[in-house]
Amino acid sequence: MPRGPSRSNNLSAGVRQKIQTANIIARLQKHVDGEVDMSQTQVRAAEILLQKVVPNLASIESFNHTEMSVISAEPMNEQAWAQAHTQDEDHMGEAQGSA
Repeated sequence: MPRGPSRSNNLSAGVRQKIQTANIIARLQKHVDGEVDMSQTQVRAAEILLQKVVPNLASIESFNHTEMSVISAEPMNEQAWAQAHTQDEDHMGEAQGSA
């Protein structure tokens, strides 16, 4: 009975992908530093390949937006609570306004 690809084949494919990505990044860094000449087409091709394997920073930023709450041993009075939550709303409004 034929079996699917082994775990080691999948692992080595992932490792190969990471090595290829690292090589592309290293080549682009050398180009930026003036050590290697690359044509505009080569730079664009490298950019396209990296977009396939390296997540976009905008998607990471939206994915990692989490809200944290602080738990205090001392209870807040109404005024302190209102002030803390008003500041949170102000910051959220700023973030939404800049997006």
